[in-house]
Amino acid sequence: AAAPVFAKLGESTMALQAWQRAVELEPSHRWSWFHLGNQLIGQGAFGRAVQALRQADELGEPQS
Repeated sequence: AAAPVFAKLGESTMALQAWQRAVELEPSHRWSWFHLGNQLIGQGAFGRAVQALRQADELGEPQS
């Protein structure tokens, strides 16, 4: 859960890396994809953000 801490500290690059690692480790975790997408939007990587948010959407309703 380091990614939210990095984001709150304004460490956007570290937050992005942490969210990317989170989806690598647990690709079925919808919220990680959602947060990765939002982090990418904040960095202006809109194409990659769309892909991440689509992945989150394809995983369906959040379980937690």
